[in-house]
Amino acid sequence: MRSITLYVQILSLLMLQLACSSGGEGPEVQKVSPSELDKLISDHPQSYVVVNFYTTYCKPCLEEIPELAKFQQDSDREADVLLVSMDEPAVSKLFLAQYLERCGVDFVTYHLDPTLAEEFMVKYVPDWDRSIPVNLIFTQGGRLVEKTGMTNPSEIRMIIHQDQMFHR
Repeated sequence: MRSITLYVQILSLLMLQLACSSGGEGPEVQKVSPSELDKLISDHPQSYVVVNFYTTYCKPCLEEIPELAKFQQDSDREADVLLVSMDEPAVSKLFLAQYLERCGVDFVTYHLDPTLAEEFMVKYVPDWDRSIPVNLIFTQGGRLVEKTGMTNPSEIRMIIHQDQMFHR
């Protein structure tokens, strides 16, 4: 099973090299626990935060991350993006950082052990079926606004504007 996972990860990296530009060591990747992730969300200074859960072997994630990186770099954005890898712990920080850099990510990202993901998700999405990518959009303070699968900046803006209309 591990050899299959490793094969899929290597294949994903090769696909990534075709899809994204080349780079060096990449952004900082910090390990995070479910409680630390809760704190990052609730204490976040931006009005909204999009928490994107991905793996390096997920093809839709590969397509989504560059768009989320561009969104994060937009100075007029209404939300910040927290990218959270759910790759196996054996995947190195350097591998994750290089993967993300090739997708245009230049901000701190996080790595959540997938065995702990359920602990986090059950609080917000009790019926989570372990599919990825999954995006959770929170308000400052930690209220869950929306859960989506693959998303893009236009959809994020629409969700935020709808939330602002009904909760302000």
